[in-house]
Amino acid sequence: MIRTMSAQRVYRSPFPPFSTPRDLSISQFLLASNPDDVSHETPISSDFNNPSHGLTFGGIRKLAAQGAAGLRDVVGLGEGDVVCIYGQNSVNWSLLSHSVMWAGACSW
Repeated sequence: MIRTMSAQRVYRSPFPPFSTPRDLSISQFLLASNPDDVSHETPISSDFNNPSHGLTFGGIRKLAAQGAAGLRDVVGLGEGDVVCIYGQNSVNWSLLSHSVMWAGACSW
């Protein structure tokens, strides 16, 4: 038995449409604003086994941008490429993932 819908319901948000920037990677977009005015020296991530090894809010921006530049220039990584990161969950894994996304690629 096949059922057909007699009337299709379309739900609309009361909020204005979200504009998606076309000239930023997702990492750049997420790190582009600082709505809570967080200091660049504020720690945002650290290794469980080595708490002194961590990233700050400003540090991840700087290091991810540098890592992305290296991945683009040395490896030729670009928009639409996919990178599989195999390793332990750590600050370095997070930084590499952000660098890959900053370069326009996707990390898996």
